[in-house]
Amino acid sequence: MSKLLGSIFVAASAVGFGSMALCANIAYGDGMNTYSVLALRFLIGAAVLGLFALFRGFILPGRTALLVCMVMGISYATMAWSYFTALHYIASSTVALILYCYPLIVLAIAVSLNIDRIGTVGLVATIVVITGLGLLLWGDVELDWRGVSLAFAAAALYALYILIGTRLKNETDPYISSFIITLIAGLASGVGALVHGVTLPATHMGWEAILCLATIGTAIAIAAFIKGLTVIGPTLAAVLSTLEPVVTVLLAVSFLHETLSGRGLVGALLVLSAAGALCIRSGNDASPRDLCERQNPNSIHG
Repeated sequence: MSKLLGSIFVAASAVGFGSMALCANIAYGDGMNTYSVLALRFLIGAAVLGLFALFRGFILPGRTALLVCMVMGISYATMAWSYFTALHYIASSTVALILYCYPLIVLAIAVSLNIDRIGTVGLVATIVVITGLGLLLWGDVELDWRGVSLAFAAAALYALYILIGTRLKNETDPYISSFIITLIAGLASGVGALVHGVTLPATHMGWEAILCLATIGTAIAIAAFIKGLTVIGPTLAAVLSTLEPVVTVLLAVSFLHETLSGRGLVGALLVLSAAGALCIRSGNDASPRDLCERQNPNSIHG
């Protein structure tokens, strides 16, 4: 797979993840609590990914890859819990702004540990993305240390999730690893739902929102992200993932009748422009992985 196609996969995953807020909003309006939404999201998503993995020919990954997937699943479930709990203490726009500091965390760790490299274009794009997100998401801020702490914890956990995910390169099929990650996250979230009380959708619309959240916002989004991540590396994947809040805001404006200020529009355009520039740039680069796949047409990621 080329780096351009890998970038497209990550960008597509961001669109899927960006739809989560709209689906969750409908589910909450249908009487569900956060723990139940997360449990159904991950468990149904795992079932979809499991069926697809069986269709492709399920092969259990090796011990190391399996351990990596389990750690990623726990990290993802904990990140989701931190994010949704932070919403009880501070505004959603502030939570999203803090969460999307994670590209800087990924960049700092990846570069310092020589896991990944970033050129001038990547550095400028990262700065443009953070500036755009600030314009898009920042509003009248009322801070609560609990919400801020949880939001930063979510950012750190997501950065960890991305960096750990790079260990899956050439180790296992991305769809199988996505199934294991989602299943572990679902089991962890299910425990929380049992402890705090299970609530189910009361209407067809609520179930449709959950199914959309589990398939488009979870199964497809996670699989696309893992597949793209193993090709383009953690830094570029992290920056491209910041398309998610842009999609979230645009869907909220379209379906929830929220408004987008001129400042927010400029911010969204900055993020989209930076992401587009990175995709174009990646299409002109050939990585050692690309060369290996050309020599090995039987690569499971081809």
